[in-house]
Amino acid sequence: MTSCNLNQVDCSRDLIEIVNNNNKLNFLLLLWFHLGLLVLAVNQYIGGTEDGLSFGYSENY
Repeated sequence: MTSCNLNQVDCSRDLIEIVNNNNKLNFLLLLWFHLGLLVLAVNQYIGGTEDGLSFGYSENY
């Protein structure tokens, strides 16, 4: 970024494209992360604490 002059139009376009690509990637990662947490929370809620704990720490996979 230090070698890049932000007043140049081409350079600004490159930076914007890089930021947009990173935002899409971060959004997908966050989406999958939250979906995983949601599934865990629902499983814990439906199964109750005993089933949830036995599922979480069971060694018979």
